[in-house]
Order: sequence, then C-alpha cells, then structure tokens
Amino acid sequence: MGMSDTDPENRLIRALDESTQEYRRTQTLHEEARDGVHAAIVAALKAQTPPAQVTAASPFKSAHVRRVARAHGIPAVTRGSDQAPLGPKASAALKKLATATADYEATRESFEEAQKGSRKAVAEALQADLAATRVARHSPYSETLVRDTADKLGIVLSR
Repeated sequence: MGMSDTDPENRLIRALDESTQEYRRTQTLHEEARDGVHAAIVAALKAQTPPAQVTAASPFKSAHVRRVARAHGIPAVTRGSDQAPLGPKASAALKKLATATADYEATRESFEEAQKGSRKAVAEALQADLAATRVARHSPYSETLVRDTADKLGIVLSR
C-alpha cells in the first residue's frame, strides 16, 4: 500500500522526509564550505598573512584559527608580525579567504533555515500524535531529541 496524499499522517511523514532531505543537503554544503574556509586559513597563514588579519577575514574566532594552524603544523607567529605589509601571496590568500568566508556564511544561513523547517515538521508531527520513534526515524534527530522537543512544546506523548 503506497502513501496517499489524502492521509494526514502520510502527509506529515512526507513533510518530515522532505525537510530531513533538505536539512542533510544543506548540512553537507555547510560542512564543505567550512572545510573550504579551513583550507583558505591554512593557505593564508602559509603565505605569511598575519594571524590577526586571517582571523578578521574568517568567520571564526582566533582560538579556532590557532587550532586549524596547529592541526596543519603551522607554527605560532611572534607578536608584532601584524605590522608588516602584506606581500602579493598573502593579499591573494586573504581575498580567497574572504570568498570562502562569504560562501560559509551563505551556507550557514541555508542550513539554519533547513533546521527551522525540520523542527517545524517535527513539531507538527508530534502535535498530530505521531509516535516519537516514528518521527525520529523520518527526521535528522534522535528519538531523545524528538522527545525533548515534545516536552519543550508541552506535548504529552501518548505513544
């Protein structure tokens, strides 16, 4: 027996499936964009761009930039190096970092919208009395998180 669009429960499951697919698609894009920013950070630091300028051009705080640098074997830079003028490689690397940061921010916004859509679909399914186990199977969230969502919404789960 196939899923009928006229059955409210099947419509809710379809909405969960669609929102989960969008969630996962945008999550993947966001993770790829983050990896692109990390690569651009490494390239900028290797091009002798001062860490403060790298941090300013990235979406991350200085501690995260330092972790990325350490993970790629880039030594810490001594204080005062931020005063030196940028060479052509550093300037080019900084421009690439700015582009990667813009991509990261755009995918973050898309991912956040997909998260909202998934949470809305979960809430609607729970309000329609679908079992938390079934909702979790069709969402990007664990059953525990689905149950916590029901609690936060004041929904008493009957099954």
